[in-house]
Order: sequence, then C-alpha cells, then structure tokens
Amino acid sequence: MCEHCTRRDFLGNGVLTALALSGSWNYTWASQAAAPQPPSKVRVCVLFAGSPGPADRGWNADQGHFEKMQKVLSEVENKLGNVELVVGQSQNAEQTAALLDKAGEGVPVLAINLHCFALTRLVNPVLERRHPMAVFSLPASGHDWMYPPRWQRAGHRVTLFATNDMNEIEHAIRLLRVIPMLKQTRILLFPPARGTAPAQSPELIKERLGAEVLAVEQSAFDEMMAAVEDDAVQAEKERWVKGAKQIIEPTDEDITKAARVSVALNRLMEKYQAQGLAVGTCMG
Repeated sequence: MCEHCTRRDFLGNGVLTALALSGSWNYTWASQAAAPQPPSKVRVCVLFAGSPGPADRGWNADQGHFEKMQKVLSEVENKLGNVELVVGQSQNAEQTAALLDKAGEGVPVLAINLHCFALTRLVNPVLERRHPMAVFSLPASGHDWMYPPRWQRAGHRVTLFATNDMNEIEHAIRLLRVIPMLKQTRILLFPPARGTAPAQSPELIKERLGAEVLAVEQSAFDEMMAAVEDDAVQAEKERWVKGAKQIIEPTDEDITKAARVSVALNRLMEKYQAQGLAVGTCMG
C-alpha cells in the first residue's frame, strides 16, 4: 500500500491500472499527439429561398428586407472573423443542390424564407443530405415557419428563428458555426473518463461531434503547476477578487491555490492547442 498517496491518487491509479489490464484504454496521450492543423475559417451556407415581393401586399419579405439582411450578413461575417459565408438564392431544388455542392458536404445552412412556400418547395436537398439547418423567417413572409418543427420530429437537425429582429441572424450563424468548429476542437481529459459509454469513447466523440479527445498525464500537469510563478498566481487572484466588496469565503489560501491551478490549466491548453477540458477526477 502507498503510505503517502491521497484517496484520489489511490482511486485514480486503480482506475488506470484496471483500464490497462482490461485493454480498454484507447486514449492518445497529449504528450504523444501530433500538433493540430492551424484553425481555419468555417463555412456556413446562407440560402435565400425564393424572391422578395411588394412592400405593400403579399406574404413575403420586400426588397428593403432583402437588402437589409444582406447587409447584416456581411457585417456579421466581418465581425466574427472566423466564418466564411457561402451565400446564394434559390428558386427550386436543383438550385439548392448546386448551392450545397458549392458550400461543401455537411456544411450547416441558414435558410432565409423570402415568400410564402418558397422554402418548402426547394428545401429537400438540405434535408436529404442531412445538413444542419436554421430557418430565419420574418413575420408575414409566408407559412414556411410552420415546417421546421415537423422536420425536427422527422429526425432532422433544424431550429427556427421566427422574428423581425435581424440581430437574430448573427445568433443563428453563431449557433451554426459551432458544428464545423467542433471538428477543429481538442479536449484535454484528466482520466478516468466519466459518463455514458459513448461519452467515454474518443472514437465515438470524434465520429459524433468531430472533437479530438487527448488524455493528460497527472504527473505532467503537476510539474506544470509547480512551475507557475508566484507573480502570475497573484495576478490571476487579483483578477478574480478585484470587484469584490468583501470576501466571506473561500479563504485566501484556497483562492491562491485555485489561481495557481487556473494559470497552469491555461498554459496546458496553450501548450497542446486545446479548447476544452474534461476532468474525470472531479468530486472524487
């Protein structure tokens, strides 16, 4: 028996030993992984369905709406910086298919309905190819807003923005970009993995979400934490508490310890170019 190890050390080592003996350990250690490719812009396809109509009558968006939405899209693309919008207008399923070919396989789609039943007439290629989709529908632009819930029930990844607030276009693009961004994501895991069987499988996580999961040796992190300079810890600590009128808890010592861990974790993520953390030893 180890006379000096903590309960967490003992349980953690026991889990690692069990995994090794069972042959179920299938994670790559972060220290052995190749460097990732530099992150690139992610694509979102913007599909204008149909054409604008008169401003004074009809179930449609008008030319002013159309131009405003195009302006918003350009502003959002420039603002976000990491998104490339592939924008097109479609009148039928064939034109939709051609736009999807241009955007690329699996690229998420923002569909903007311009007149009544335009989207329902031309959306099938998006659904058949299983592209994730957000539908933006202005009031009185038609009845197409009724269909996304039906598509959801049929198993398609669809969400609806039925609103006259064009700022929601940015919200939709921010949501859609998550899907391709996950394919450029690294998650560092402090073993053991927790949760459901799929959540413990790096292969299934990669297949379902696109993210890469790498395991971190506790000893390597301990060394990194020991190397954190006191002034870096103090700066992190001050950043946390500078707005507090009074600190009742935690203690100053606990805040200092947490700040050291925070600095070390940030450096760990920088070292391995990771975007997320999973801590299997949390709470036990």
